[in-house]
Amino acid sequence: MANMYYDFNAGARFTPYIGFGLGMVNNHFAAGRGVVAAGAADPLAVGTPTTVGGHDSWHVAGAAMAGFVFNVTNRIKLDTGYRFLYLGATNTGQTANSFGGTGGRIHADNLHAHELRIGLRYDIR
Repeated sequence: MANMYYDFNAGARFTPYIGFGLGMVNNHFAAGRGVVAAGAADPLAVGTPTTVGGHDSWHVAGAAMAGFVFNVTNRIKLDTGYRFLYLGATNTGQTANSFGGTGGRIHADNLHAHELRIGLRYDIR
């Protein structure tokens, strides 16, 4: 992901910033086994062991950031910020139950994260 930031009042002891990012993400859904939950399309399949196939997909990813930097010393800075991260969508491979029946794919749409981040920066200039 490529990110760009804009510092307001750059060089001051307290510097607010905003930013955005754009890139690609590979969403990977690992294959596994589980149990069908209530609400399944086939009521007789509820509670039966189910195999879920794995699947990979590429999507556009995006981010929006805002925060501030506080100069602790001339070289050490405290960075506190928020980031919204959009990760696209993904789905599983084919599902199958232990009776030999097959189902569809499980979809996960609109994957995103809200992050509060705190870190230290060291100015090497």
